[in-house]
Amino acid sequence: MRRAAAERKVKTVLLGEEDLRAAAQEMGALWAPLEPEAVLGALDRATRHLLTILVVDDEPHIRQLFTRYLSAEGYRVVSAPDGERAAQLVREVLPDLVVTDIKMPRMDGYELCRTIKESWETQHIPVVMVSALGASWTSTRPSTPAPTST
Repeated sequence: MRRAAAERKVKTVLLGEEDLRAAAQEMGALWAPLEPEAVLGALDRATRHLLTILVVDDEPHIRQLFTRYLSAEGYRVVSAPDGERAAQLVREVLPDLVVTDIKMPRMDGYELCRTIKESWETQHIPVVMVSALGASWTSTRPSTPAPTST
């Protein structure tokens, strides 16, 4: 049985001349002129709620901040307090994007990214790594020496 568009949270997009704007507003639809950028923007707004973003950070207030901002933009947000739990959620939820902190207990962001990219089921998922670490933090990752000129 088909559910109503509103029940599925699927929005209607009216594309066309300016006179359709009022009709779109009346029916709760999005309106865009028939211009490529406007059409793509309207499609983005209409389908954003279908995208799931996994936010990973060991700081609860950072997770809440990302969740609040992304939810307000219409994204579905799932969160995890560390890389270990995030790795489980990636397999269960198959998010469209992972936003992760780098330095976390149990499994850091680098290892989480490696875990995601090693699996054929999840390697397509983009990973954005963010960190609030200052310049005083020293990485435990091996660094590549800068090239020397002779």
